[in-house]
Amino acid sequence: FSVVRRHCQGGRIQDVTRQGCNCRRGVGETDRTCAVCNIEKVATSTGTFAVVAGEGRQCLRCKLSTYFHLGQCLDASSIAQMESGGLVAYDAAGRSYGREFELPFQCTKQGRERSKSTTGEFCRCADNAHVADCRYELDSAGQTTSTTLKCRRSFYFNGTDCVRGDQCAASQTRYGDTYTNRACVDPFVCNQRTGLPAANGLACVCPDRRAGLCHWFADNTVSVSRSASTSVALTLTCQDNAAIFNNTCVDACPTGSTAFGSAAHTICL
Repeated sequence: FSVVRRHCQGGRIQDVTRQGCNCRRGVGETDRTCAVCNIEKVATSTGTFAVVAGEGRQCLRCKLSTYFHLGQCLDASSIAQMESGGLVAYDAAGRSYGREFELPFQCTKQGRERSKSTTGEFCRCADNAHVADCRYELDSAGQTTSTTLKCRRSFYFNGTDCVRGDQCAASQTRYGDTYTNRACVDPFVCNQRTGLPAANGLACVCPDRRAGLCHWFADNTVSVSRSASTSVALTLTCQDNAAIFNNTCVDACPTGSTAFGSAAHTICL
């Protein structure tokens, strides 16, 4: 005979046979907290498989609001002990499936999905509807917290939370011309050649990607689809000797307008 390891998920062996299986453990197989597991079975001479009830199962993921740790599914009573040991209690954004005790990590979007910086596994942020990127860590009291790093869709990061544009302070600029990396920050001039100063941890940008310098000023309007409106941000200079016309960088001043300034800084009026 030989020992065969097979992967059980969703009540089926994950191979071409698709045989029925379960990840229940313990005496009488009464422990139903394991959702995904590897099952070690004995292959006999007749080709059938046999396994001692409740044994031979290595749990890989838990359900029923239990937390996975070293092959076990632990309930919420273990949270304080695990946090005292430096582990965070990742609760899968409140879901009952996929919780885990693990080292602190960043949950960031890579392509279309978010993944953990430690293991590469799929993850969710606590406020999954508004938050794009977050960090699971222990706060000053040693308890698990999900810290917002970047907002999704049209929300702006104000340093702690994701808010609507009209919730940014009047003294701040509503930075960001796309639906990523928007933030309520102090007004600033962005040098798009260097990407400085950084905005929310990333290179700053201007609504016009050909701009050299632009001014994100206080109490501006919300940008929609890289708006060139002067109510969003002001184009100050262009790259590659382009001219400024209606707050946009153009190759040459349009017919009917007059060029002012130098070759390196031309304004069409």
